Amino acid sequence: MSKIYESLEAGSVSAGDAAPAAKGLLGVGLGAGLLGAVILGLRYAIRPPTKERIPETLTPARFTVKSFQSSRGQTIYHEGGTPGPEPTLVFVHNVGVGASSYDWSKVYPAFAERHRILAPDLLGFGESERPKVKLTAADYAAALAEFVEGLCGEEPQRPVIIARGLGAGFAAQMAAQHPDTAKRLILWMPSGRAHVPTWLNVASRIPTLNSFIYRNSLARRATIRKRFEAPGAFVDPNAVTTEMVEMHAICAQQYQADYAIFRLMQGRMSFDLEARWRELQTPVTLLVPSLLSGASSAQAARLQAANRLCALRVVQGAGPFAPLEAPQTVIEVLRDELKPELRVLKAG
Repeated sequence: MSKIYESLEAGSVSAGDAAPAAKGLLGVGLGAGLLGAVILGLRYAIRPPTKERIPETLTPARFTVKSFQSSRGQTIYHEGGTPGPEPTLVFVHNVGVGASSYDWSKVYPAFAERHRILAPDLLGFGESERPKVKLTAADYAAALAEFVEGLCGEEPQRPVIIARGLGAGFAAQMAAQHPDTAKRLILWMPSGRAHVPTWLNVASRIPTLNSFIYRNSLARRATIRKRFEAPGAFVDPNAVTTEMVEMHAICAQQYQADYAIFRLMQGRMSFDLEARWRELQTPVTLLVPSLLSGASSAQAARLQAANRLCALRVVQGAGPFAPLEAPQTVIEVLRDELKPELRVLKAG
């Protein structure tokens, strides 16, 4: 091929060499074109997504969007409700592709008449800052402690933290390290780690490949819908709405939203939940949906046994995504749990 380019530069291709040279040039042109198309396609696949505005539906009516600066980054949160004698309620969402405070948005407005409500987007998710740093579970617990102390530290009583999934795990770690931060924890299926396939754990560590997988699989609307409709997610797959899929997809496709997911898949957000659970000095209610896998039910039983301040409540007929699928059920359970006369300490 170098000889062909040398001849062209010299202008000395003979008639006898013209046909082979033409064929060679055609092959080079096709090869270069194919390589260029692959490179262009790959660049398109991994380029930072155009920031699509997060819909106003993320913020319920009569709630305002505010920001709080912690030592780890800027947290965007939704605030509303009525400050008064009742404790502030802080709703913390789960962690995953497209996660945000939208996870609780069908639930927390119901408590605005009696409580001040705070619903943050954790760092790396929703509208909050998405720093390109390796945040760990300890960082999330510390940032949550700063958030709660910064916004509720002057109140006459400490807030109640209501959290879900790995976000509930961060809340438990926060309370274990800072016992005076929260009055009480109400935790929906708390977790200390994400269950990630080995191949995805490995792929998440390979630059370009991880972005390609995230953009073209994990953050796609079709993938998100399949996750919601998978067995064991929604009790009724028909309850999955376009709004749910859109909100998660748009949040997932924000600039640098993939970075927190890479850290999640690499296990950097994982920690020993049961060890922290034993250290808790804050009363905690463990909410467990009745439609839960055997392994998850066994973990819930271990957590209840590990701390005398833990009460376990099974939510009948509910699945893991009940705050979105069956918000009224969750609202009724939380109202019951928040009754002032309710005792949360176990006998003995």
